[in-house]
Amino acid sequence: MLLILANKLRKDGHWVLNNAKFNVTAQQKKEIITVGFFGLLVGFCVSANLHLDKIFVGSLLSISELGVYSTAFIYGSLIVVPSRAINKISSIYISEAWKDNDLVTIQRLYRKTSLNLFIIGMFLFMMLWLNIDFVFYYLPEHFRLGKWSIFFIALSGLFEMGGGALSSVLYSSPDYKYQALANILYLVLIFLFSYLFIPIWGITGAGVAVFISMFIYQALRMLFVYKRYKMQPLEKKHLYVILFSLFIFVLLYLIPDTEYVIVSVVINSIVISISYLFGFVNLFRFNDLYELIQKYVPLSIFELKKSIK
Repeated sequence: MLLILANKLRKDGHWVLNNAKFNVTAQQKKEIITVGFFGLLVGFCVSANLHLDKIFVGSLLSISELGVYSTAFIYGSLIVVPSRAINKISSIYISEAWKDNDLVTIQRLYRKTSLNLFIIGMFLFMMLWLNIDFVFYYLPEHFRLGKWSIFFIALSGLFEMGGGALSSVLYSSPDYKYQALANILYLVLIFLFSYLFIPIWGITGAGVAVFISMFIYQALRMLFVYKRYKMQPLEKKHLYVILFSLFIFVLLYLIPDTEYVIVSVVINSIVISISYLFGFVNLFRFNDLYELIQKYVPLSIFELKKSIK
């Protein structure tokens, strides 16, 4: 397919390489090689980080427990799925802002992505953990060993979501090398804590290792960006999200479950969804979410009440 496309471009005269000259200075070559090297280093560390804890589980425990942990890891990692698309989009604008040295725009995007992803992450975390029994409903009984692994992996994902576009901010900055160093540190932390906790707590220890490593990794990167560029993603609204979510969690936790798991899941999901819609769209009026809901849902809860009256 690529060869066909290249041939088509050549025939149409849009791809001409004859006698092409690239005026690249020695300094530019050095910069290109450096950026490429650290980019490959980051890619290697990210790939290694995804599998290192599983390697420890497989080597220190059993193949059966590795299967349980791998399944738990998939469920826990669902928290961060929405951040992939948002971070890809925001990275384009952040890179442009760095090119123009527009720190105001970077700070605005940094905070917006952090708050919005934190709300989404908290919503998914609540949906996952309050419906955790449904996760194991169709799985063999021994998979329940992975319950607390799911909790800690999901919690680490929530910390990652709370950082917003932190990786894009750091990697596209003049200090991009520190992103690579941070990834190496994260790899070392996973190695260290997995070695310490897996023999003690089994596959739950692997989840704890991921959580502690992510917490330290995110905290150090946030601290570096704050010290270097005076930018940080947290604001008062993050506290509102935490307190409101805790209130909903305690409320649903106190409500006794029905004997039918599916009915409990439906009740929990409806209460969580309506609570978040009411809380963050109508009560707190978080602008980005409010505009998004207004775009796809013609009437908010308050406006629906008014129309009924």
